[in-house]
Amino acid sequence: MKKIIVVCLLLFYSLASAAAFSGFDAIFSDATEETDSSAKDFSWKGKAEVSLEGFPKGGMLDPAESISFDLEWNTSRVQTSASLSFSNTLQWDELLTDLSLTTFVKNVRIEAGFLTKEWGSGDGVHVVDVPNALDYTNGITDDLLAMKVPEPMVIVSSSWGNTALELLYKPIFTPMKTSMEGRWSLLPATFFAPDGTKATITDSQTSKLSYSQFGSRLSTVWGPSDISFIYFNGYYSQPGYKNLVFDFSDPLHPYVTSVEVQYTKAQLFGTALTVVAGPYTLMFEGGYYLSEDKEGTDPTLYNSKWVYEAGIGMFLFGTSTYGSLMYNGHRTDHFDQVDVLAGDVDAYQAYGGKAYGNTLTAALEIPFARDTLSLRLAGTYQIETKGYAFLPSLQWEISDSLVFTAKGRLFGNVSGDEGNIFKTWDENDSVSIGISFLF
Repeated sequence: MKKIIVVCLLLFYSLASAAAFSGFDAIFSDATEETDSSAKDFSWKGKAEVSLEGFPKGGMLDPAESISFDLEWNTSRVQTSASLSFSNTLQWDELLTDLSLTTFVKNVRIEAGFLTKEWGSGDGVHVVDVPNALDYTNGITDDLLAMKVPEPMVIVSSSWGNTALELLYKPIFTPMKTSMEGRWSLLPATFFAPDGTKATITDSQTSKLSYSQFGSRLSTVWGPSDISFIYFNGYYSQPGYKNLVFDFSDPLHPYVTSVEVQYTKAQLFGTALTVVAGPYTLMFEGGYYLSEDKEGTDPTLYNSKWVYEAGIGMFLFGTSTYGSLMYNGHRTDHFDQVDVLAGDVDAYQAYGGKAYGNTLTAALEIPFARDTLSLRLAGTYQIETKGYAFLPSLQWEISDSLVFTAKGRLFGNVSGDEGNIFKTWDENDSVSIGISFLF
């Protein structure tokens, strides 16, 4: 991965320079050189941020400091950008948060680099958004783009009239990022011994061309509607497990001592629709993930599944307050063949042991004081397990260069003890404050 970042940085510089000066012989006339030189535009901006997050139930404080830079260099033919982030908790592979080079050939747009893209019509939540994996190492937030992992990819797009086509290629596979242990761990409880020792986990090496993926999105505008058709050939982002070795010293509470990680190939056939109806925006997504395990007979691979989503967004009562409500879910094929005792990966991902899972997500954004103060109330509720996450936040733009933020995260169950991610994170309720300086 480190080699890929270095290569991309070199390509970023060399390709941008080459594209700025290459061309036919006529380009090198004095007049043209003067025009190209005047067309160059370099700009940069940065942000320094200090924040403090407290976990009342654990009595812990997590300080965080970060500084980030956004760089842009544009010529008449090429647009280049890079984002770098430095923090006290930074891992080396998190340094580069964006690196892109964009050029145009007639009406064809070509973009390459470490990119973050969003596919789908939903407001903050999607079921057909396949370009990027998500990062759960610090739990969840109400900012989907902030949770996305930048991935190396190439996107070629073109449009004619009201129709546009995007072609996506990802040379390697980047799985979802999770914590293996600690407060945000997503590992099954059976992966830990009674004394808390974690199972030995052997991961797959997915930074290979053999894990390349590709997809396409065809979008068109039809009256008040914006509809798109999506195809993707790649992998489920969540890990699967094989070759589990159990310790049965306590027959009533066996646990895994070692396991190998693998990933399931899958194809997505999906669609997304947005309809503007007066003050309302209606949003729909749906699709089918066709797994390599079509019959659902391999417990180490994820089954095929249907996914769906519907939502509505609107400005309330003619004000600048915006509210949205999203309903999404999935239904797993051949769930009757899922064997919990065999360590079937579909059982680990099931909600309350059911073939289906449905979730409600709502958000309300309320601006105050001429938009310098903004209150956002967001939350999600998992219907089958009655688990919830409440994510309020407040942002105050003190000046053009100074911003104060306060955020909260509250997890739990409305009732019952059904297993779900929010019940697992019940002790992780937190409050954070931060201040950012923009320059």
